[in-house]
Formats: sequence, structure tokens, C-alpha cells
Amino acid sequence: MTTTPTGHELPHWEDPPADVADAVRQVKAAIRTQIEASGRTIDDVLAELEERYFPKDRKAVSDDITIRETGEIEIERPDPKSGAGASP
Repeated sequence: MTTTPTGHELPHWEDPPADVADAVRQVKAAIRTQIEASGRTIDDVLAELEERYFPKDRKAVSDDITIRETGEIEIERPDPKSGAGASP
């Protein structure tokens, strides 16, 4: 069951959605709408998140995050089995 968001709420479901891919599209669209309504760009939001959560290693984080021309965000994550990128 889909609950239609009002204002700037994200869509949510009481039960798992039958079409997960469509649900993901709905949530992504709602997030984009929230970002646009705030007057910021995706780059602005990512920069703020990077500064807030990764201030010491901002360049490394920026290198790992790519925004494709479609506006989709790709994040390169290290393989946890290899131990690469593991925090001490």
C-alpha cells in the first residue's frame, strides 16, 4: 500500500512494495524534489554531507562519489573482504 506524500515527505509503504524498482524511482524523485525545493543542487548537498561526515578526508570521498549525467549518484565502496578502506 502506497501512502501519497504531502508536502516534502518521502513516499512510504506499510507493506513491502510489489514493484521495488518503481518504489526506488519514487523515493529518488521525492529526494530530488526536496533538494530542488531547498534551492540547493545535488553537488551542494553532497558537499555538505562530505564536510559534515568526512571533513579530514574530503578529497578521498569526492574521488569515490560520482554523479552521472542522469543525476544518479554512484558511490564506490571498498570490498569489505579485502580490508581495503577499513576504519581502524
